[in-house]
Amino acid sequence: MKSCHWCTKTMKRQNYAKHSRVCIYKNDLKATKEHILTLITNNPDKKEENKRLQQKINTLEQINLELTEKLKIIMKITTESFNKYNDNTNDKNPNKIVDEMIIKHTTKNNYKTEWNLFIKWKNENNKILNTDSVNTYLSQVQCKPSTLIKKREILQKIMKEVIGDHIQLNKIRLRYRHKRKYEMTEKEIDQYLNEQREISYEYYVVQFLMIKYALRIGTVAAIKLKDIQFANDKDIIHFKDVKSDNINSISIDTETKQILSDFIKDHVITRKNDYIFCKEKKNSPIEARAHRMAVTVNRLIKNSEVFDKNDNYQYTSHMFRRTRVNLELKEEKERIKTKGRKILGHRSGSAAINSYIEL
Repeated sequence: MKSCHWCTKTMKRQNYAKHSRVCIYKNDLKATKEHILTLITNNPDKKEENKRLQQKINTLEQINLELTEKLKIIMKITTESFNKYNDNTNDKNPNKIVDEMIIKHTTKNNYKTEWNLFIKWKNENNKILNTDSVNTYLSQVQCKPSTLIKKREILQKIMKEVIGDHIQLNKIRLRYRHKRKYEMTEKEIDQYLNEQREISYEYYVVQFLMIKYALRIGTVAAIKLKDIQFANDKDIIHFKDVKSDNINSISIDTETKQILSDFIKDHVITRKNDYIFCKEKKNSPIEARAHRMAVTVNRLIKNSEVFDKNDNYQYTSHMFRRTRVNLELKEEKERIKTKGRKILGHRSGSAAINSYIEL
């Protein structure tokens, strides 16, 4: 909260600039309310002058009150007009604009959710659709700085489509420290999976697949029995990438085949269109199933005793993908170094190779 120096009125900090433009003591009387009241009280001989001054103050306050009421009416009419406009199926309808964007449907849902949250706030506060209202909304949202930056990015993208390319929202100037995803060692992978096998065999299998093949939780949630093909010559799993909708077919090794075979047999999964995991949500949309599994996996990671947690890193299911890609790259780097040592005639394991190649 902030108080006006001129009239002593108290208001929210974000409303102070607007009030300063209409404060009658600051703009018309050029004196503080306290000073004017002192003049009236301490100058009884100037009754007529004080009376005229008091009448002027009353008149200005009445005009200010009337203008405020008219402004509320105008804002209400504008809000109603926009709501009608927003329900139309014209080219400027925000929901239609989002539907036409070339992005994943889950991302479209996130865009619509953020837009609808803003519209709800705008209607509750009788604001009109402009950059000021969006900036005010963002200044009042309570969330992490990284989330706030994402909200601003989404709203600006939609506002540019609805109003015009000239729209530019205020930058988010909150400082925050970006935490890198933790990268597991091979020893930690073995210890972690052994720990998870004792806690929940289903989520042991889920996390085994995520770590081994660098999968997102949504991709694992979408696996059906028909996506797993066991054959004598080649065993394959078809993974649906939840971001791009692409189908990736990956050959699996004997260990993975055995784990999946045992899990399918133990859980009596027989119909081709049955999901492998999270059967309690089998009739729910894939987003709901992925969310349930993500919450469970992240809770298991949080409660794990394998990791010596460091505040500089994030410990979530995303670290499985980082771990896998870096382990693969590490192996590839070692192969390149070995080939380089052979070309240069260096002994095995020599560090001198680092002076010749950059990786």
